[in-house]
Amino acid sequence: MGVRDMNKKFSVIASSLVVFSMALTACGAKTSSDSSATQTPSPTATAAATAAATPAAGNANAESFTLKVGAWFLDDLPQSKDFEAAAEKKFKEKYPNAKVEWDILVSEKYFEKMKAELAIGVGDDVIFNQNVPELAKAGYLADLSDQPWVKDTLDATKPTITYQGKVYGAAQTVATFGMFYNKKMFADLGIQPPANWKDFIAANEKIKAKGITPIVGGFKDQWTLQYLLSGLTEISSQNPKLEADFYSGKAKLNGPELQGALNKLGELAGKGYFNKSALTIDWPQTQIEFASGKAAMIYQGNWMPGVAQQTFKDKGFTPFEVGFFPIADENGKVLMGVGPDHSVSVMRNRSICRRQKTSWL
Repeated sequence: MGVRDMNKKFSVIASSLVVFSMALTACGAKTSSDSSATQTPSPTATAAATAAATPAAGNANAESFTLKVGAWFLDDLPQSKDFEAAAEKKFKEKYPNAKVEWDILVSEKYFEKMKAELAIGVGDDVIFNQNVPELAKAGYLADLSDQPWVKDTLDATKPTITYQGKVYGAAQTVATFGMFYNKKMFADLGIQPPANWKDFIAANEKIKAKGITPIVGGFKDQWTLQYLLSGLTEISSQNPKLEADFYSGKAKLNGPELQGALNKLGELAGKGYFNKSALTIDWPQTQIEFASGKAAMIYQGNWMPGVAQQTFKDKGFTPFEVGFFPIADENGKVLMGVGPDHSVSVMRNRSICRRQKTSWL
């Protein structure tokens, strides 16, 4: 694929992602009351209901049931397995005879599966997700406003977990994105973390001249391109309320903010700073490209240093120190979005009672 074709395709994909990210992703309308609307239970849920109908005498928490938990970010890395084990241990302290069934599907396929299941009234009992307000509006989620942990919720996370003043999710992490880089490679090439866009372009050019990929992209997983475009839009606009302005219509998709981001993305692609396989490899493959030293930089979330350390270990690559810098505009100004990376919610109208499901939180 030529540079011009890649540049054109980047712009088409990027524009589509912006439109998609601004749209409501609810699959269908349902009533908002937890006591109304019926759904067809899955075979697993039906079996769980049967088992739960006969609790041990004198101890309601001794009943046997299966709790299905869906997530996309848990892989085979040790930290993921540790998370699953710790969560199960804590849950079984209250429900010793419960079985936790993890429904894990890494990357975007998880969200596609989740939407398809929600549309027909089946799916997991507890879901990790990134679009609580939209799912709550569609009537899929249980109201958690009466839970004891709600009073400790950070104000900054509330817009992402509430709908019409009610809480429908618990924010699990806070994340931000930026450019992570190979500190040894930068030092060897005499490159300092760039303080503005001009310096950033110069650094890319110097790296490319040495036959090294400046920035590794895995845009087969479109969320990686979405976050890069979002970051470029932030520095192009220098407006911390831009997303709200897009939502309200104050800012336009054909306005200077997005156009500035597309121009910057086009410059990076047009000058050949991405790997030639950027449109055909995914996020896991970029981990290997970066950790192996084939690429100098990767635009990712604040989990990247830990991921790199694990990749060094698993693949036997020579470790290096991972540095970080935010991308700045022409004047050296930086604007970084910070917010929950994922939240956990409880599904409505499942055969397992609400008390058991909310105990997971």
